[in-house]
Amino acid sequence: MDPEPALILAEQFRDGNVAPMQAPLRVAPAAFAALPSTVKEFYDRGDSACHEQELLKWLRNEQREDSPAGLIGFAISARMSPALPKP
Repeated sequence: MDPEPALILAEQFRDGNVAPMQAPLRVAPAAFAALPSTVKEFYDRGDSACHEQELLKWLRNEQREDSPAGLIGFAISARMSPALPKP
C-alpha cells in the first residue's frame, strides 16, 4: 500500500482555468482541522499563490474558530514587485 495518501490532509480540484491564487483560504482550515489532536505545533508553507490577504489574516489569527487555536508558524513566497525592498 502506498503510504503517501495518508499525508494528504485536504484537497481541492478546480477547473484548469482557475487561477491558483483564487481563494486559497478554502483549503487551509480543512487541512489543519484534519490533523490529529496529538499535534500541538502548527506550520504552513505556501508558494506565491498563497500570498493573499485573507489567508494571511487567518494564519495570524490565533483565535480562529474553524481550526486549531494558537500560533501557526508560516512562510509564504512573495511575488516580486517594485514595492519590495532591495538587498
